[in-house]
Amino acid sequence: MQFIQLVYVSAYVNQYGLDLPKLVEKTALDNDDGGVLGMTLFSNGNIMQLLEGRPRDVDSIFQKLQSHAHQWNVFEMFRGPIENLSQSETSIGFDTHSYKLISKTDSEIALFKLNAVEVDQRLKESPAKAFMLQFAADHW
Repeated sequence: MQFIQLVYVSAYVNQYGLDLPKLVEKTALDNDDGGVLGMTLFSNGNIMQLLEGRPRDVDSIFQKLQSHAHQWNVFEMFRGPIENLSQSETSIGFDTHSYKLISKTDSEIALFKLNAVEVDQRLKESPAKAFMLQFAADHW
C-alpha cells in the first residue's frame, strides 16, 4: 500500500494559546476519524503539521483543516509518496510557554516540549522530516 506525507503551515487564531486544549482535542478527533497519523508543532501562534496515511484519508483531513475556525492562512509546503509511515503515533510539540499551559491536559495524544532533538527521535527518516526539524529548531 502506498502512503503520502503532507506538510502544511498555518497561523493559530488564538496565538496566546488560551484554548490549546481544544486544538489537542480537535487534532485527536480528526486524525482518529481519518485513520491518519500526524505530528503537529505549535510555536508562537504558528502551526506546522505533518499528516501521513492513505492519499484519500490525508486529503480528507487536510480539506477539513482548511475550513477550521482555529487556523488561518493554511499553506501546503510539501506533499509526496512514501513507502512506510515515519510515525507510530500522533503527537503535538509545544513551545515552552504553551507546553506549561497544556502539559496537565489529559490526552490520548503524545504531548512534548518542542525541540529538534525530540522531533528527530519521534520521526523516522522521510522527505518531510527536514521541514519538521527546521520548524522545531527555529520556532518560526
